Formats: sequence, structure tokens, C-alpha cells
Amino acid sequence: MNDLDRARDALAHIDAGIARDAWVRIGMAAKSAGLSFDDFHNWSATGGNYVSENDCRTVWKSFKDGSVTASTLYGMALAEGWQDPAKSRPRTGNASSPRPSINPAKQTQHRPAKPAVDVDAIWARCIQSDKADSYIDHKQGKPDGVRIYPASAPPLVIKGQDMTGALVVPCWDGDKLQTLQFIALASSEKLNLPGASFGDGFFVVGDIASAKKIFIVEGIGQAWATVKADPASAAVVCFGVGRMARVAKVLRDKYPAPNADPARICAQVVNGMGFLGSATVFKSNNYVKGINTAANLWISAAVSMAVGAGMWEMALVTSLFTAMVLSLNNCYKRRMYEWMQANRDEEAALEAEDGKGGARSPRGGYVDLENLTGHKDSLATVERDKVGSQTRNRSDGGFLEMAKLTNIVKDLVLAQNEANTTEDRHEKFDNHEKSV
Repeated sequence: MNDLDRARDALAHIDAGIARDAWVRIGMAAKSAGLSFDDFHNWSATGGNYVSENDCRTVWKSFKDGSVTASTLYGMALAEGWQDPAKSRPRTGNASSPRPSINPAKQTQHRPAKPAVDVDAIWARCIQSDKADSYIDHKQGKPDGVRIYPASAPPLVIKGQDMTGALVVPCWDGDKLQTLQFIALASSEKLNLPGASFGDGFFVVGDIASAKKIFIVEGIGQAWATVKADPASAAVVCFGVGRMARVAKVLRDKYPAPNADPARICAQVVNGMGFLGSATVFKSNNYVKGINTAANLWISAAVSMAVGAGMWEMALVTSLFTAMVLSLNNCYKRRMYEWMQANRDEEAALEAEDGKGGARSPRGGYVDLENLTGHKDSLATVERDKVGSQTRNRSDGGFLEMAKLTNIVKDLVLAQNEANTTEDRHEKFDNHEKSV
């Protein structure tokens, strides 16, 4: 076994469904070991969290040489129970002789990774499960179609955990067994069989042919709960959220529904968004709040449905228009807040001056009598007549209450009108005497 085959064998023993940061490190180590992108992509496709080939290619191109060495790949493979073939048998030939160089042209050629395990053989070793199994009993499921990995079978270790007594869920693509998912007995952790790909496979709880509804779920526990709640339905286990879209496409191709109405999906979205939107609107202190939030929820649902229906242009235009409206609304709210804050600050300043003497007007301000009228002497006389000692002269720096000020102004106007009337009478009388 040469170095490339050794690296492929080590990579096949690592579970591809690990966390993304560890997946990236393994990819960097695989590239340092001389493996090609095809090797990395074929291994990544076996994971339950596999996204797409474009995602793998983008990550592969970002790897820099020397940042992570091949030792990381071998170390993680050994932790998964891998047996290094280079150490199991002695080297032949001169140890000091140089290693043959790797032809880059051959390196880039697609070479399928050797299967590290035989899926059908492992499935054949498993025994029929029953409802007494701890995981099935805990989830109140049914043992139909699943098995148990027995203690009599050869030891199987995945990610450092012994699979003895684990529940085994098969992934079928028609009549072909793609891979197996193990649910550990001790931790109930779901572990995928290394070295095998899910492909277009899935697991079905119930009968798809006679089911009125078909639900796509992530795991076997959700499938049992769904069929228990609706016995007339069937649940399809896709083994990971990232595979839901792929499994849904496979089901549409295998089980076409000529009478399917896409508008029913939109109707259900409308019902759900109406429920969520109404929960955000409430009344507080004569103000209705949450309308903007409810509108955002509705427009988000509309854009999502447009994208799902393939109406990219409509979704893009709607998104841009919504962003513009929200930006203008934020500017308006910010200006209104600044204006209200300025009014509150001005009011606070006037209240601070209230200690100097004065009275608040009905609109929150103060009125200076000297600015109101130029009849300062007459005003002071009327003040003393109307309010006596309770009113202070303007020369003392005081202000008058609005109620008293109104009465004072009325008296001033009446006095001025009477003076004008008397002057007119005197002028007419003088004119009459001159004429006589």
C-alpha cells in the first residue's frame, strides 16, 4: 500500500458527519497528504450534513499548503479505530531509499476510494429488534425495519464508541442499501457508518403508497411520533436537515402527484404567518405597537414563497423595495425621536426655571406679560385690582398664571374699547359744535 492508498484508507475511517471546523481540518490534512479533490468530495458526501459539491470545492480551494499536515489525518483516523497498515507489517527494501515521486497528472485523476466496510455484511450481522429496546421504548416507536447490533458480532467502534447493542437504521435507495445509522446504546448519539454514502437513500416509517400525507423528518424518533399522531400518513427519515431538499426531490420524482396544488402550500404559510403576526401586535397606552414587525413577517414569508416558486426576479425586486421602505421608516422614526427628545429637554429646562416664579400655560410653556402687551403701567394697575397680593409686578421678575392672565387681557381690551368709544363721541361733539 502506497502513501496515497494509506491516506485514503485513513480518511474512509473518519465520520464525514463531524462538525464543520473538524471537517475543514481533515480536508486540509488530506490535501497535505496528497489526496485529490475527488477523494475529499467522495468522503464528504457520506456525511449526514453534506451540503453540495460547490461547497466542498470552495473550501478545498481555500486550503493553504503546510497549514495542517497529514499527521492530523492519521491521528484522527487512529482515534476512530483505524489500524495503520504501514505499522502492521515491516517495510521492505532500503529504508533510506527515496520515495517515488507522485505524478500530478495521475493525482488529479478520479480514483474511487476503496470501501472500508461492507454495508450489506454489517447489516446481515444485525438481529431483529423489539419494543423492549431502550431507545424504541423511550420514543414509543415500532421496531419495524430496524435492527440491533449484537454483542456476538465483531466489535464495531465509531467515533470512539462501541456499537454493541446500538439501534441500526438502514438507508435504502430502492432495493440498494446505501449506509447505516447507529444510535448508541449509552449516549443515544446518532453515528453514521464511515466509508458509506447516503446517496439518494432514506428510511420510511409507514406505507408511502397508501399514505394520504408524506412527512419528511430528520430522524427516526420524529418519524415514529409523526405516524403515531397521524396513522394515515407516512414519515420519511432523511438522516439530517441538510438532506431534506434532496430527499424531497427524490420523492417527487418517484411518487409524482399530478393533482398536487402548490397554492395549498401558500395557504398554509398564510395561516401560519397570520398567527405569528397577530401575536406581535398589541395595544399599550393608547398606542398600537408591533404592526411594523407583523408586516416584516408577512413580507419575509412572501419573499420565501417567491423564491421557492422560482420567481427570483419578483423576490429580488420585493426585497429591494422592502429594504428601501424600512430604511426610510427608520429615518422618519429617528427624526421623530430627536424632535420629541428636544421638546422634552426644553420642557425640563422650563420646569427648572419654574422655581424663579411663573406659571405653566396649557401647552407646557410660559407667557411673559411684558412681551404680550406694551401697556406696562395699565397692566400693573389691573394686576393689583384683580389678584391683589398674589400677583407680582413684572418689574419684580414675576409671571402670571394663564387663567388670571386671560381675565386681565379681557379687562384691558374692554378698557381700550371704552376709551376708543369715548374719544369718538368727543370728536363727533366737537365737530358738531364747529358746524353750529
